[in-house]
Amino acid sequence: MLRFWWLFIIPLNLFCQSQTVNVEVFTRQHGLSSNYVTDIVLDNAGFLWVATTEGLNRYDGNSFTQFFVPGQTSALADEVTAMLLLPDGRLALATSGGLFFFDLHTHEFRRLEVERNRPDLAQFDNNFSCLMLDKGGRLWAGSWTGVHVLDARTGQFHQSYFAGESVLFKERLSFSQKLAPAPDGSVVVHAHFNHKENWLVPDFSKNKMTPASVRFPGFEASWPKEVSPPPGLILPAGLPEMKSFLQDRQHSFWGASDNGLYHFWPAEAAFQQYPALTDFLKKKKTVELVDALLSGQKLWLATTDGLIFYDLHTRQVGIFLPANYFTHPYCNRVWSIHSHSDGKLWIGCGCGYFWLDPNTLQAGRIDLPDKPPSFDQDNGVVQFEDSKGLIWMGLGNGNGLVRFDPALGKLHYYLPATRGGDFPLRHPMAIAEDGAGNLWFGTQRGGGLVCWNRGQDAFSVIHTGEIHGFDLDLIESMVADGQGHLWLGVLKAGLVRFDIREKRFTVFGRQKGLESTYIYRLAMDAGGKIWLSTEFGLHRFDPATERFDVFLQKDGLPDDYISFVKSTGDMMMAGCPGDFVFFKPAFFSKEQPAPPVFLTKILVEGNELKEPIGRNLRLRYLQNNIQFEFTAVDLLQGKNTRFSYRLEGIGDGWKDIGTLRNVSFANLPPGAYHFGLRAALPNGGWGQPAVLLDFTIRPPWWAAWWFRLSMAAVLALAAWGLYRFRIRQLLEVQQVRNEISRDLHDDIGTTLSNIEILSRMGQQRPDEPSYAKSFLEKIANETRQANETLHQIVWNINPANDEVAQLLARLTRHAAETLEAANIAMYLDAPESLPPVKIKLEKRRDLFLLFKEAMSNIVRHAGATAVHIKIEMKGKKLIMTIADNGKGFDTNTPTHGNGLQNMRQRMTKWGGEFEITSKNGEGTAVRLMLP
Repeated sequence: MLRFWWLFIIPLNLFCQSQTVNVEVFTRQHGLSSNYVTDIVLDNAGFLWVATTEGLNRYDGNSFTQFFVPGQTSALADEVTAMLLLPDGRLALATSGGLFFFDLHTHEFRRLEVERNRPDLAQFDNNFSCLMLDKGGRLWAGSWTGVHVLDARTGQFHQSYFAGESVLFKERLSFSQKLAPAPDGSVVVHAHFNHKENWLVPDFSKNKMTPASVRFPGFEASWPKEVSPPPGLILPAGLPEMKSFLQDRQHSFWGASDNGLYHFWPAEAAFQQYPALTDFLKKKKTVELVDALLSGQKLWLATTDGLIFYDLHTRQVGIFLPANYFTHPYCNRVWSIHSHSDGKLWIGCGCGYFWLDPNTLQAGRIDLPDKPPSFDQDNGVVQFEDSKGLIWMGLGNGNGLVRFDPALGKLHYYLPATRGGDFPLRHPMAIAEDGAGNLWFGTQRGGGLVCWNRGQDAFSVIHTGEIHGFDLDLIESMVADGQGHLWLGVLKAGLVRFDIREKRFTVFGRQKGLESTYIYRLAMDAGGKIWLSTEFGLHRFDPATERFDVFLQKDGLPDDYISFVKSTGDMMMAGCPGDFVFFKPAFFSKEQPAPPVFLTKILVEGNELKEPIGRNLRLRYLQNNIQFEFTAVDLLQGKNTRFSYRLEGIGDGWKDIGTLRNVSFANLPPGAYHFGLRAALPNGGWGQPAVLLDFTIRPPWWAAWWFRLSMAAVLALAAWGLYRFRIRQLLEVQQVRNEISRDLHDDIGTTLSNIEILSRMGQQRPDEPSYAKSFLEKIANETRQANETLHQIVWNINPANDEVAQLLARLTRHAAETLEAANIAMYLDAPESLPPVKIKLEKRRDLFLLFKEAMSNIVRHAGATAVHIKIEMKGKKLIMTIADNGKGFDTNTPTHGNGLQNMRQRMTKWGGEFEITSKNGEGTAVRLMLP
């Protein structure tokens, strides 16, 4: 689409037709930092840089971006007086507060300061006014006090010339004003002192200036007094003085002035006018053009106030008023024109149809047999000649349709169906013929789309209704493309395509770029593109791309309101209130590249990214809300540049975002992304995608590969440990089972075997009771021992006895039973409550056996009368001391039994400690420490 806000457009009359020069002015209201523009520069990317007295500005064709020197306490540094684009792409800026290098990529300012031993002149030494590059690539900079030569790459000062004090103070420090190349490749300084202009050549070795007229005789005559427009640019009168001109890549011109930034470009006769006709129409400001006809050397225009004709040869303009021939209040409202084979024109106006001789301007009523009265009374709204030479005419006020056959001179009248006739609706406003020779009619009062079948001479109606999202309420214009489609201008809906074979409607409205749904006329050019006249510009629709281009006053049209458009071969005509233009559609088919696109800002979590744009960014996982701002450099049509983007990583498809210049992504998951952007071509297609940025959002540490690998290793080790623990548990259970089995076999089984043997032996002497009684006593002892052993096994495997409290209760009970039977006193020293510490079954068994062995030794060997048992818990360590007052023994004397050795081994097995203390005649003490 082509649309700008234009302040004014100035036409220039050249030769027989006018060439317009469009003029656009930008001021603070449009985003400039100041109306005082001092210089303009075009950079390598196509951006326009504008220097003002209040900062630096960049323009991309859509908006201005302002740049100011950061950290300056004085506004002088932002008063830019001259600019120069250096070979490395930086900008050199001459300002009232110093000489600056500006990086176009990082937008950083670097200040170069002139220093000499004159503090009182420091401010004036750094007030720069002009810049220039010489043939050697050196940078020349002129200030209020002198001229300097610098290395353009490093910014180092090579040579400096300072004016004498008398000159400085007499002339109020007004020294270097302009720089210009000299004939020998050096530089000439234009300075002003002694109340006159001076052209001087600096001699740095002698710190003096030589008049240019001495070095280069006649040089002063070639010095340009004023800035002249570039060749090919003819400026209208009344513009302010321009300080500089520049031509951009789209062949338009820019001018710097104290009244703003000016934009000029010739219209290249895109929309041409006939000057005499334009002057005539402008005097009739209220005249609206509704139709046109080019017949021979005359152009005929149907308007709401008569029939205007223009002679292309003599350039004479005239007007024909039907009211001079016919009596009717609306006769001068001309609606349609048609040229007949006899050379006469048939005119449809507010009082019906009449003929007109274009040479004599004689007119009269059309004499046809059987014509209805409305033919000479009501509006002649439309005329259409079909492929068979039949002329179809609509009759206003709902009076139906007329068909005229010039070959037979016969007229056929189709009365509307509402009055008992054949034509289904009131009267047609638009007529078109399809490829099969059938005619289609649209009306102004709704009701549907009417089709006339030529073979059957019958009408049918196609209704749309709500299923299509619109009603065929008002169709003022219609064209057929010869490919099975009708194109309709439908009120409030827009441009509608009707597929004749499939009976399907498709609406092309604002979502495709249509600026106004009030369509007055349609016309198809030779290339198959459809032109629409609307109340907001002339539209062109390309059926191939299904996009609209909009042409407005800024493009050379006389007005944004276009009342009609019509095709005449390779030319087209269009009209608006008070003016008429003609143009070649092929002119607008010139291939133009898509504008280049650039990222201008990246916001991460709402904060602008200060890193240079254009490299692969690495962001943290919490930096996953990103906004891109971008632009396309099109200084002529930039406000309507369309964009589409693609973010590879969350979807590969391109998304059309219209004229938006930013796109946001929220809560992006970790991963690698590729952001691409492209701008639309002027013809509606898309340019080559620009790869703008690759960026990566790192995953959180708990989702990083190393963490996942570590966790996998930990889980694997945990699983292995769990597996080993389970195996160990199973082995322990199996071991317990084996021990229970062994105990049952060794103790219970042996005891039962002994009982069996004793019972057999007791049965050998049944006649001796005393003999059997001794065996019965032995059997009773064996049974009691087996019962005790079995009780011990059951107690050990019961999980309710896992805690240390149950174990100690069991031990003390066993001690009490054993010592009481031996008439030995027992003293117990134990805490009232014990912590809920659990002891494994096997450990519990070993401790019980060790304690049982200790009690057995006391009863059998100690000869004691009392036993003192002390139990205590330190943390999870069980400490038990068993002391008797028996006869004791020498611990250094070897023993023949294995009891003590077995006791020590049982404690060592569980990492415990076993101590025994004893002396002859002093008793024995056993101390156990079990973790």
